[in-house]
Amino acid sequence: ERHRLAAEQQRHEVQADEQKKGARAHPPVARGACASCHAPHAADRPALLAKGPDDLCVQCHRQKLEKLAAAGAKLHNPFAGGDCTACHRSHGPQRALLKADDASICLECHVGARKARAGGKSHHAPFQTGRCWSCHEPHANARKSLLTKEPKELCLSCHDGLRKRLAEPKAVVHSAVGDGE
Repeated sequence: ERHRLAAEQQRHEVQADEQKKGARAHPPVARGACASCHAPHAADRPALLAKGPDDLCVQCHRQKLEKLAAAGAKLHNPFAGGDCTACHRSHGPQRALLKADDASICLECHVGARKARAGGKSHHAPFQTGRCWSCHEPHANARKSLLTKEPKELCLSCHDGLRKRLAEPKAVVHSAVGDGE
Protein backbone atom coordinates (compact mmCIF):
# COMPACT_ATOMS: atom_id res chain seq x y z
CA GLU A 1 0.00 0.00 0.00
CA ARG A 2 2.84 2.39 0.88
CA HIS A 3 4.44 1.78 -2.55
CA ARG A 4 1.15 2.47 -4.32
CA LEU A 5 0.67 5.73 -2.43
CA ALA A 6 4.23 6.85 -3.20
CA ALA A 7 3.77 6.06 -6.89
CA GLU A 8 0.44 7.93 -6.93
CA GLN A 9 2.06 10.96 -5.27
CA GLN A 10 4.87 10.96 -7.83
CA ARG A 11 2.40 10.68 -10.71
CA HIS A 12 0.46 13.69 -9.45
CA GLU A 13 3.66 15.73 -9.04
CA VAL A 14 4.83 14.90 -12.58
CA GLN A 15 1.39 15.73 -13.96
CA ALA A 16 1.19 19.01 -12.02
CA ASP A 17 4.66 20.07 -13.18
CA GLU A 18 3.68 19.35 -16.78
CA GLN A 19 0.40 21.26 -16.50
CA LYS A 20 2.33 24.36 -15.37
CA LYS A 21 3.86 24.50 -18.87
CA GLY A 22 0.50 25.40 -20.39
CA ALA A 23 0.55 25.07 -24.20
CA ARG A 24 4.10 23.67 -24.10
CA ALA A 25 3.04 20.68 -21.99
CA HIS A 26 3.37 17.13 -23.29
CA PRO A 27 -0.33 16.22 -23.65
CA PRO A 28 -0.37 12.65 -22.29
CA VAL A 29 1.60 13.68 -19.21
CA ALA A 30 -0.52 16.80 -18.59
CA ARG A 31 -3.72 14.71 -18.89
CA GLY A 32 -2.39 12.11 -16.50
CA ALA A 33 -2.70 9.50 -19.26
CA CYS A 34 0.29 7.53 -17.99
CA ALA A 35 -1.00 4.29 -19.53
CA SER A 36 -0.59 5.71 -23.03
CA CYS A 37 3.16 5.10 -22.56
CA HIS A 38 3.56 3.03 -19.38
CA ALA A 39 2.36 -0.46 -18.52
CA PRO A 40 0.61 -0.34 -15.15
CA HIS A 41 1.99 -3.59 -13.70
CA ALA A 42 5.07 -4.91 -15.46
CA ALA A 43 7.14 -4.39 -18.61
CA ASP A 44 10.30 -5.69 -20.23
CA ARG A 45 11.61 -2.12 -20.51
CA PRO A 46 12.82 0.35 -17.90
CA ALA A 47 10.31 2.76 -16.34
CA LEU A 48 7.49 0.32 -17.17
CA LEU A 49 7.45 1.53 -20.79
CA ALA A 50 4.86 -0.36 -22.82
CA LYS A 51 6.97 -0.07 -26.00
CA GLY A 52 10.42 1.20 -26.91
CA PRO A 53 10.59 4.96 -26.33
CA ASP A 54 10.94 5.81 -30.01
CA ASP A 55 7.93 3.66 -30.94
CA LEU A 56 5.97 5.55 -28.32
CA CYS A 57 6.97 8.92 -29.81
CA VAL A 58 5.94 7.89 -33.31
CA GLN A 59 2.45 6.95 -32.04
CA CYS A 60 1.65 10.65 -31.81
CA HIS A 61 4.35 12.35 -33.88
CA ARG A 62 4.27 10.18 -37.02
CA GLN A 63 2.58 12.92 -39.09
CA LYS A 64 5.42 15.35 -38.48
CA LEU A 65 8.01 12.81 -39.64
CA GLU A 66 5.98 11.76 -42.69
CA LYS A 67 5.18 15.35 -43.70
CA LEU A 68 8.82 16.40 -43.63
CA ALA A 69 10.00 13.27 -45.44
CA ALA A 70 7.32 13.70 -48.14
CA ALA A 71 8.37 17.32 -48.67
CA GLY A 72 11.88 16.13 -49.53
CA ALA A 73 13.41 17.68 -46.44
CA LYS A 74 16.81 16.53 -45.23
CA LEU A 75 16.13 14.87 -41.89
CA HIS A 76 18.48 15.25 -38.94
CA ASN A 77 19.95 11.79 -38.34
CA PRO A 78 18.39 11.09 -34.91
CA PHE A 79 14.99 12.28 -36.16
CA ALA A 80 15.26 10.26 -39.39
CA GLY A 81 16.13 7.14 -37.41
CA GLY A 82 13.31 7.63 -34.91
CA ASP A 83 15.87 8.13 -32.14
CA CYS A 84 13.86 10.83 -30.37
CA THR A 85 15.43 10.02 -27.02
CA ALA A 86 18.83 11.09 -28.33
CA CYS A 87 17.64 14.64 -27.64
CA HIS A 88 14.25 14.50 -25.87
CA ARG A 89 12.62 13.06 -22.76
CA SER A 90 8.95 12.32 -22.30
CA HIS A 91 8.60 14.61 -19.31
CA GLY A 92 10.86 17.10 -17.60
CA PRO A 93 11.54 20.77 -17.07
CA GLN A 94 13.54 21.64 -20.19
CA ARG A 95 12.16 23.56 -23.18
CA ALA A 96 10.73 21.20 -25.84
CA LEU A 97 11.34 18.31 -23.42
CA LEU A 98 15.05 18.40 -24.24
CA LYS A 99 17.35 16.19 -22.17
CA ALA A 100 19.62 19.14 -21.37
CA ASP A 101 20.60 22.54 -22.68
CA ASP A 102 20.85 22.50 -26.47
CA ALA A 103 24.62 22.73 -26.72
CA SER A 104 25.36 19.64 -24.68
CA ILE A 105 22.85 17.60 -26.67
CA CYS A 106 24.14 18.79 -30.05
CA LEU A 107 27.78 18.48 -29.08
CA GLU A 108 27.37 14.83 -28.05
CA CYS A 109 27.24 13.89 -31.74
CA HIS A 110 28.72 16.91 -33.52
CA VAL A 111 32.35 16.30 -32.54
CA GLY A 112 33.77 18.87 -34.98
CA ALA A 113 31.60 21.57 -33.43
CA ARG A 114 32.61 20.43 -29.94
CA LYS A 115 36.31 20.78 -30.86
CA ALA A 116 35.69 24.19 -32.45
CA ARG A 117 33.89 25.38 -29.32
CA ALA A 118 36.73 24.22 -27.09
CA GLY A 119 39.37 25.96 -29.21
CA GLY A 120 39.57 29.17 -31.15
CA LYS A 121 39.84 32.74 -29.97
CA SER A 122 36.62 33.98 -31.52
CA HIS A 123 33.21 32.31 -31.43
CA HIS A 124 29.83 33.12 -32.94
CA ALA A 125 27.63 34.20 -30.00
CA PRO A 126 24.74 31.73 -30.52
CA PHE A 127 27.26 28.91 -30.89
CA GLN A 128 29.21 29.89 -27.79
CA THR A 129 26.08 30.22 -25.68
CA GLY A 130 24.71 26.88 -26.88
CA ARG A 131 21.77 28.25 -28.83
CA CYS A 132 22.25 25.96 -31.85
CA TRP A 133 18.57 26.26 -32.75
CA SER A 134 19.10 29.98 -33.49
CA CYS A 135 20.61 28.97 -36.83
CA HIS A 136 19.75 25.28 -37.27
CA GLU A 137 16.47 23.38 -37.45
CA PRO A 138 16.65 20.43 -35.04
CA HIS A 139 14.44 18.07 -37.05
CA ALA A 140 14.54 18.76 -40.80
CA ASN A 141 14.46 21.17 -43.71
CA ALA A 142 15.74 21.39 -47.28
CA ARG A 143 18.66 23.77 -46.64
CA LYS A 144 22.33 22.88 -46.27
CA SER A 145 23.31 22.14 -42.67
CA LEU A 146 19.63 22.37 -41.67
CA LEU A 147 19.92 26.17 -41.57
CA THR A 148 16.72 27.97 -40.58
CA LYS A 149 17.06 30.41 -43.52
CA GLU A 150 19.27 30.88 -46.56
CA PRO A 151 22.80 31.75 -45.35
CA LYS A 152 22.87 35.45 -46.30
CA GLU A 153 19.35 36.05 -44.97
CA LEU A 154 20.16 34.14 -41.78
CA CYS A 155 23.31 36.10 -40.99
CA LEU A 156 21.81 39.47 -41.83
CA SER A 157 18.71 38.74 -39.72
CA CYS A 158 20.88 39.35 -36.63
CA HIS A 159 23.65 41.54 -38.05
CA ASP A 160 21.52 44.56 -38.88
CA GLY A 161 24.48 46.97 -38.95
CA LEU A 162 26.15 44.86 -41.61
CA ARG A 163 22.88 44.68 -43.56
CA LYS A 164 22.72 48.50 -43.61
CA ARG A 165 26.37 48.86 -44.68
CA LEU A 166 25.91 46.34 -47.50
CA ALA A 167 22.83 48.24 -48.74
CA GLU A 168 24.75 51.50 -49.14
CA PRO A 169 25.15 52.54 -52.81
CA LYS A 170 28.98 52.50 -52.81
CA ALA A 171 29.44 49.49 -50.58
CA VAL A 172 32.29 47.17 -51.52
CA VAL A 173 30.98 43.65 -51.01
CA HIS A 174 33.26 40.61 -50.78
CA SER A 175 32.05 37.97 -53.25
CA ALA A 176 31.36 35.40 -50.49
CA VAL A 177 29.00 37.87 -48.80
CA GLY A 178 27.38 38.91 -52.07
CA ASP A 179 26.81 35.26 -53.01
CA GLY A 180 25.27 34.56 -49.61
CA GLU A 181 27.86 32.08 -48.44
